[in-house]
Amino acid sequence: MASRLQLERAAVIKPSAWYLKRLLPLGIAFPLAGLILAYAGGASVLPAPPRGDEARHRQVLWSIATESVFRPWAANPLEEGAVGLVLGRGSLAAGATWMTGVWLWLRFRSRIRATRILRRGKHLVIVGLSPMGLHLLRERFACGYPTLGVGAPDDPGLVEALDRGLPVLPKNGPGRFSNLGLEHASAVLAADESDTRNLDTAMMAAGQINHSQGPPLRIFAHVHNASLRRQLETQMETLRQGGQCQLRLFSLAEITARDLLARHPMDRFARQGAPDKYHLVIVGFGTLGQALALAIFRLAHFRSGRFPQITVIDRDATRLGVMFAERFPGHARIGTPQFLSADVESDRSFLQLWHQLFDQPVAPTVIYACMDKPELCLATVLTVETHLRREGHFVPPIMAFDPKGDVARGLAAATETSGMIESFGRQEAMFSPELVLQDNLDRLARTVHEGYVEERLRDGEQLASRPTLLHWDALTESVRDDNRAATDHHGLKVRELGAVLCPSAERFGFPPVPEFSPSPEALEELAIAEHNRWCANRYLAGWHHAKTRDDARFLHPDLVEYQALTEAAKNKDREQVKAIPALFRMIGMDVVLPHHITVTAGTETATLDAAARQELAATLARWQHPAFVLSTGLSSPAERQACLMALEFGGHLRLRLAEPSQSTLRRLPEAERAEVRRILGLARHILAAPPGEVILPNGIALRVEEPGGTMTDFSSPSLDTGEPC
Repeated sequence: MASRLQLERAAVIKPSAWYLKRLLPLGIAFPLAGLILAYAGGASVLPAPPRGDEARHRQVLWSIATESVFRPWAANPLEEGAVGLVLGRGSLAAGATWMTGVWLWLRFRSRIRATRILRRGKHLVIVGLSPMGLHLLRERFACGYPTLGVGAPDDPGLVEALDRGLPVLPKNGPGRFSNLGLEHASAVLAADESDTRNLDTAMMAAGQINHSQGPPLRIFAHVHNASLRRQLETQMETLRQGGQCQLRLFSLAEITARDLLARHPMDRFARQGAPDKYHLVIVGFGTLGQALALAIFRLAHFRSGRFPQITVIDRDATRLGVMFAERFPGHARIGTPQFLSADVESDRSFLQLWHQLFDQPVAPTVIYACMDKPELCLATVLTVETHLRREGHFVPPIMAFDPKGDVARGLAAATETSGMIESFGRQEAMFSPELVLQDNLDRLARTVHEGYVEERLRDGEQLASRPTLLHWDALTESVRDDNRAATDHHGLKVRELGAVLCPSAERFGFPPVPEFSPSPEALEELAIAEHNRWCANRYLAGWHHAKTRDDARFLHPDLVEYQALTEAAKNKDREQVKAIPALFRMIGMDVVLPHHITVTAGTETATLDAAARQELAATLARWQHPAFVLSTGLSSPAERQACLMALEFGGHLRLRLAEPSQSTLRRLPEAERAEVRRILGLARHILAAPPGEVILPNGIALRVEEPGGTMTDFSSPSLDTGEPC
């Protein structure tokens, strides 16, 4: 059993450094202040020295001050009427008392704060001081939320938690929570680095609360292994049905992958000649790389059944690919990823792979660097990006895993880049309560599911009559994952329709936007994509086709090609697509077809003068509601100015690059390069269109395409086509 003393010994900071850091400054300050006060007090009662005797007078004053401070028991007749001498006499005792009090507070503040939280109740218990657990404990405590940490001697964050005085209690043996006040707690978060420990924590917490009265205890457990997740859900099903607890399982790697694909869609970059074909490259196939691959298999289903090409690069790619296939044998029915073994630390063999990849019919359109080591991740992305720049390729977006900000700092120090490298997965964001609990990511999924439950109840069905007919908090994690995959895919469908999402018009007092409805051809193509997405999730969960449905044996008759479905089954997929605008409206978002505004320039020196900027601003303001997409390039100052103006008006950027971004950056001064990098980072879509494939007009042209297909061309003498004004 780990006692409090053992915990503090395990987390002890070097005594000398600890005292020097906190107590020694105070120990010096009090006697020094006492000396100054005593010196001033002595000077106030002693007569002024004769001329020429000032040095001896000062020595006498310092002697009196030293005697008062460091020999406070000795009598001093000068103290009568000298307040400074009295204060100086008590400074050493005051300093000792103060230092003792500070030492006691620093020594026991963690325990005192934990005791106060336990008395108040309604607290969150975080078991396991891993980096995630420590970050959550620190952030919630700083915000004033009652949060209690539970640490073991081997927890990596225990030293910092005690050093900061965070409320931490010892873990009294494996899984025992008798001193954590679970009967009054609001939730338990198992945040250990070990899945097994988190399973034990969840089971023990559920067993503890099983004998108490009150609202259900919410249990959040970080469990990455999918098979262990299913095992825990099975074991806790009886507790959930009894209303004793609400179980939520999550994987930080899967949340990171899901957040990445939501913020940086996989179809953001395309190439001229293959604008609807995508090639995704994952470098590093550890925990995060596999979670990202799994998310891609679930979501990357485009119109008419298109699925992207996937390449995995890792030092041990072959073995990891076999292990991935054993865990998810159904992935072969969705797509066949290419596993390439290469040592990312060996430049020669690693760079040879990129020659092969860019010689393929569909060159990579996005690269994900998912290595666990930040220094290796930074070196990899810089090596790849430098190689592609030197070869003259259009560098696709390169997403680098950057939990501690090392990659971002390294990129800031790089002298020459293409502007296409972005970092993701910062601990500050990934460890936030909102993301760990997925409140924001689940907003649409939760709203859609609760609407589904209400509709089924109105039709006469009974709550809990089947596993999917439960409120969101009572669902198993596998059912929640199905809902998440369905709603996350709606964003891709919206982009496939050429539409955009914008805040609801009614929230800003605008008239309602016209009801969006896809064409019959688009409806059928997206119904195929929806069916493929549904099948992919079933295949990854281990389902198979059978003529008769059997949920217990994971059998379903609809696991066939879309063309082989019955008309009733096809209608289900069509209804899913038709319902997309109404679903987004439930969370305050409108699906609209935007106005397309195109700005092109025929020379690299073309700029917008004041009159041209005014004309463009009037156009952007006119089509600001409900939404507009500005399509332009980056080669000329005029196009870059148009991009910045569009961002100011809240528009969506669609870049058409006539040359690799590194070529544009190379000829710009440093002050303008940061501007171009910002534009590249905020662009919703980037199309690589090499020279010769697009004929630009002579000068600058402004064209607006309305959703109905109406074209408006603007021309103005103020659109400067020559040298900058």
